[in-house]
Amino acid sequence: MALLRATARRLGSRSERAEHSAVKDQQRVRAEIDDLPAGWFVLHATDSGEFGDPGHRPDHVAIGPPGVFVIYVDHQAGATVWVSDSKLTIDGRDSDRLRQARFEARRSSGALTDAVGCAVTVQSVLVLIGAATVQTMSCAAEVHVRTQHDLRDWLCRQPQRLEPDAIRLVFDRVRPPESSACAPPPVLLD
Repeated sequence: MALLRATARRLGSRSERAEHSAVKDQQRVRAEIDDLPAGWFVLHATDSGEFGDPGHRPDHVAIGPPGVFVIYVDHQAGATVWVSDSKLTIDGRDSDRLRQARFEARRSSGALTDAVGCAVTVQSVLVLIGAATVQTMSCAAEVHVRTQHDLRDWLCRQPQRLEPDAIRLVFDRVRPPESSACAPPPVLLD
């Protein structure tokens, strides 16, 4: 009973509730991505090794028939968000998230193209969680802005850009080397 009261008190503060909610939302996004159909490989921040710039590593990397997607999850509980081709505004303040996501996609595309030996386009996806409203004035250039409610279906609807052999080759370049030595070989997600 004392543990229950302590937990209730801890979750009683606004910041603790927000943090708890953010963790649960992140877990839901991860579960959606893990539920992608056969033909997809997924890495999460905890197992994506050195992929991405250390200051702006993606939360998830999804590699499948439509290509390579670096996915950033941004918690914006109750916020009003405006999206345009070059700007993301959250509660009236400009955010640099689009610029960061665009830069990371370009940098990752170049690195993967060099590693694989053929052109690999990496697309950035910014997933907004908990925003009260998301107003899209125009599509953000080079960054897909989504909500947590449609991420999996949206990824599955994208046109095919990679053949199965290319998907595997890219995945082998993205995953950290220690994962191949310490873990069984990855399998296509069911």
